[in-house]
Amino acid sequence: MRSPEPTREDVRAGVLPLELRAHLRNLAVRDEVVRGRAIRHARPLRPADGLRAEAPLASDRVFVCGREEIDLLGDRAAGPERVRRLCAARPPLIVLADAVAVPPGLDRAASEAGIVLVTTDTPASRALLVLERFLVRALAPRVRIHGVLMDLHGLGVVLLGESGIGKSECALELISRGHRLVADDAVDIRLIEGELVGEAPELSRYHIEVRGLGIVNARELFGAAAVRDSKRVDLAVELVPLAAAPEGGRLSRGTRRWEVLGVEIPLARLPVAPGRNVAVLLEVAARQELLRQRGRDTGSRLADELEARLRRDGDR
Repeated sequence: MRSPEPTREDVRAGVLPLELRAHLRNLAVRDEVVRGRAIRHARPLRPADGLRAEAPLASDRVFVCGREEIDLLGDRAAGPERVRRLCAARPPLIVLADAVAVPPGLDRAASEAGIVLVTTDTPASRALLVLERFLVRALAPRVRIHGVLMDLHGLGVVLLGESGIGKSECALELISRGHRLVADDAVDIRLIEGELVGEAPELSRYHIEVRGLGIVNARELFGAAAVRDSKRVDLAVELVPLAAAPEGGRLSRGTRRWEVLGVEIPLARLPVAPGRNVAVLLEVAARQELLRQRGRDTGSRLADELEARLRRDGDR
C-alpha cells in the first residue's frame, strides 16, 4: 500500500519572521519592502568564523548574528569589507540577535541585495535553535492523506480506509477511552530526520467530522488532554469491510508494510462489521506493535512452536 506523491512547502524569508514572532522576542523587520528569496536550507549558521578568517561564506544559508558577529562587522577597519562579504553570500535572511545595534552599512547592503534583515532580543544561541526547529519542519517533504491519526498507548496509529467506514466514530470512541486525537480526515505527514511525523492541517486541528452531528471540537468536548498537535507515526491500520477482507491463515509470520515518503511502517488490516468493537481491536493492535518492537512477536512464536511440534510428530 503506497502513499501519495510528496510535496515541499515554499518558505520565503519575507514571510518567515511573521511566523516566528511568538518564539523570538521583539522581532522586527528592518525593511518591510524586501520580500526576500525562498529558503532552501533548514540549518541556519553563525558566520563568525568565516568573517574572522576571511574565508568564503556559505551561500543561500540563513545567518544568525550575535554579539561576536556584530563586533566583527562593526570594526572600523575591516567592518565594511565584512559587511560586503556577508551580503555577497546572498543569505535569504539575516537575524541580528542579542538585542544588538545594526552595524553601519548593513541596512543598505541588505536591502540592495534583496536580503531580509530582522532584529530580536532573543539570545543568538536560542534564536539558532528556534529557526532550525521551524525550518526542519517547514522544509521537510510532506504528504497529505485521508485518514485519522491517534495516539494509542504512546504509539502513533494512523487509521486508513474508504470514506464512511467509521474512522471518525472510532476516533471518538478511542478519545472517550482516554486516548488522544492528532488529526481527523486529513493528516499531514512529514519526513523529519528519518521519522514520520503526523499532524492536522491548521484549519482542522482538534476537529472531528461525525456523520449526523456535523463537526465537533474534541478539545472543547473532552479537554486539552484529549488532543495533541503532532505525533510520530508508528503503525498504520486499514479498516476494510468484512466482505472485502482477504482470506488468510490464522497463524502468520511478519507484517504487511505501508510505505510513505520512502519509509515503511507496519500495516494491519481490520475487517469492519456490525457488532465488532473496532476501538478495542485498535487498542490490541497498538499493544501488539509495542510488544513486537520489544522483540516479542506472538504470532511468529506460536507458528514456530506449532511447526516444531509437527516436525517432531512426523519424525515418530
